[in-house]
Amino acid sequence: RFYGRDNDMSHVRIMANVPHNTGDGLLMAEELGAANTPVASLFIGPHNHPYNPRTGLLIRRPHVVKVNRDGERFTNEDQIITRRWGWTLAVSLDRQPEKKCFALMDASMLRYFLEHKQNYYPLEMIHGTGHTNIKDDSGKDEAKSLDWNNPTKWLDHIVEDIEAEIAGGRIAKCGSYAEMAQVIGCTPRKIEATISNYNRYCAQGYDEEFLKKPEYLFPLTEFPIYVMKAYQGIDTPIGGIRVNHEQKI
Repeated sequence: RFYGRDNDMSHVRIMANVPHNTGDGLLMAEELGAANTPVASLFIGPHNHPYNPRTGLLIRRPHVVKVNRDGERFTNEDQIITRRWGWTLAVSLDRQPEKKCFALMDASMLRYFLEHKQNYYPLEMIHGTGHTNIKDDSGKDEAKSLDWNNPTKWLDHIVEDIEAEIAGGRIAKCGSYAEMAQVIGCTPRKIEATISNYNRYCAQGYDEEFLKKPEYLFPLTEFPIYVMKAYQGIDTPIGGIRVNHEQKI
């Protein structure tokens, strides 16, 4: 209601999701007669919060192809690098059906990530060097990915992380276009056509749709292809109670 825009927030994840943060301050001010301004937000999707932060990093990588529920690419995936923090990537996701997408990574791409360990954008460094408090399911600190001296250590465990997400139903390991289509919700012909066009862009070194940088054009040619569910995220709501120049309601 306070956002004053698309009310379908069912697939949007609030990053600072503390239990007591339910908007009580806005409601109390409203009862006193205060006016509310539209609430803007800092979108930071796609990601898989609040599940596994490391597979969330994979989802955002510029190499990984993003498609919407219709099986269509909708953005330049390298914006996570070329546009600071990837906010413009998140804005493009916000315009997609249900504000969610699917990140596609094939076996050869995963193998490349494991053989060429490096971080590609700031959030990877943050998670890799320990500037975060990662918890496992039992609530204990998960130290295996926190290492100041080895910022790519999180990749040492990414395969087991992927397997855990497969078990949780958030990643699908697909052996055919038909399996991919079932996960995404589109037709097999549609996702096959999308990947075929994308692979052609990779072969020619030029993305005809979104001008993605050639160094991140990795074809999807080797099954299994991992289909990773990805959501919109809100990091910072901006706005709320209308005030005057003295910060009074």
